[in-house]
Amino acid sequence: MKQVVEIDGRFSLGDKRLMKSHQKLLDVWTKLYSDENLDWPERRKIGLRDLGEEVPKIRVCEYLPSGRVNFRLSGSDLNSVLEIDLVHEDPYEKYAVDVMDLVEKVQKLIHDNACAALVRYYLHYPDGKVVDVETLMLPIKGPREDRKYTIGHMIERASRYDVLIKADSRIGFYKPSLVYVAEL
Repeated sequence: MKQVVEIDGRFSLGDKRLMKSHQKLLDVWTKLYSDENLDWPERRKIGLRDLGEEVPKIRVCEYLPSGRVNFRLSGSDLNSVLEIDLVHEDPYEKYAVDVMDLVEKVQKLIHDNACAALVRYYLHYPDGKVVDVETLMLPIKGPREDRKYTIGHMIERASRYDVLIKADSRIGFYKPSLVYVAEL
């Protein structure tokens, strides 16, 4: 496996306990994956109605040849937790370099290795808020062949305030992030 980011372990998409929070997206993606002869599901075939109440937690990323990431869809719950509209605002200006660097590396890891990624991270905000976040990311096909796409489902596990942490003007990581992969 090409390793562009430190991998902390492996997980199984079949682990019902681990995937419980992400099950709706996983069910929709898995059905399309098997229906399309083991080729990545097409974005246009993933119906938002099929995702139901999970839509506010969904994001679609486009990985550009330059290595940058554009967000093509960002649900309202996700925007609220992350305190940014990822589609209409530039995350490269709001987040510290380490945050966007991890996003780029995980996108590359997914497509270089035909795998899913489960990422757990803690974001630290300028006001001292710390948010524990988990995201499942799966590869999908998008409208452009020269770009790579992923669909992700994010959950906020917990949040708290820690005024002892030095505040910065941009959102950054509080603790090391954990990246787990599942081969597809």
